[in-house]
Amino acid sequence: MPVGAVSPEAPAAAADTPAVRQYWGARNAHPGCLVMFRLGDFFELFGEDAERAAPVLGVVLTARAFGRAGKLPMCGVPHQSLDGHLAKLLAAGFKVAVCDQVEAPRPGHLVRRRVTRVLSPGTLIEDGLLAAGRSVRCVAALPRDGGVGLAALDVSTGACHLGWVGAELSANAVRHRLAALEAGEVLVPDGPQPPAQLGEVPVTPRPEASFDAEAGAALLGRSGGGPPPAEPWARAALAALAALADYCREAELNLDPQFLSVSWRLPQEVMSLDPATRRNLELLESLGGGPSLLSLLDRTLTPLGARRLRSWLLEPLSELSAVRRRQEAVAELSEGAQLRAALRQDLGACRDLERLLGRCV
Repeated sequence: MPVGAVSPEAPAAAADTPAVRQYWGARNAHPGCLVMFRLGDFFELFGEDAERAAPVLGVVLTARAFGRAGKLPMCGVPHQSLDGHLAKLLAAGFKVAVCDQVEAPRPGHLVRRRVTRVLSPGTLIEDGLLAAGRSVRCVAALPRDGGVGLAALDVSTGACHLGWVGAELSANAVRHRLAALEAGEVLVPDGPQPPAQLGEVPVTPRPEASFDAEAGAALLGRSGGGPPPAEPWARAALAALAALADYCREAELNLDPQFLSVSWRLPQEVMSLDPATRRNLELLESLGGGPSLLSLLDRTLTPLGARRLRSWLLEPLSELSAVRRRQEAVAELSEGAQLRAALRQDLGACRDLERLLGRCV
């Protein structure tokens, strides 16, 4: 079984006590996930899940008797340190369902529990699992007419880009685009083969029916995102948007249309930089131990600014009018020392409003 895969269901004999039946009910309702199950002050895993997770988590694998089922392998982590252990499982390629207590314990009563969150590399909103100055996007990719419609969502902020990689571009163009978007996970229609050249980004197959252009158009309208471009490829991007929304619902994330900030990224608006170019230009990392371009330029005071600067370096503008507008804005701040100082003083007190708002929603 490959890394990240989990067995579909428990042996029938394992579901012997009420708590274990709760666990396997959650486990079977979320195939493909490890279930972190709250028992008192710990989150536990059972059976084969525990055997697979224990070495990743760096905890001891134990066993405990559960009625007539006998001893089951199990391992657990304190609830206070859940985020750190979730990060280890996600880095190892697992998807994780968190099954928490949803009522206070009462003597003589089984505590009610339910899955409150399904975590995957592209759907993170938790501070402890995200780098403040870097976006992580879940991207849905729908092949159509030789090209690929894309919808890229940063779940933690609601920022969503819709776009297209055309058939006239290189075979690696989709992979380059995913790298520029810093995709944490890619959703593709379920089928015998995913789209070619997706690189090393984790791929999650989704039902073909979830790629619904009409549902995507309705979501775009409710978000106030404006009408789509007239080009035929826009329907593929809208279908990808619907697949993202469907995936978020399964992850127990309320993707309120009013929270979404949808923008269209037309193919000619930004440059497509391949990994070798980004590496040789030392945009994010240095080759020789010196400073990268990002480290030289980054004097931002907020996580919002750090993420924006990073995205600008990964996706340079290619339209002259847009380049000039950005240059004029930079010139205004560069020449206005008092304005710049006042802005920096005010911004220095700002917290990460984008992600705070995302968690509230």
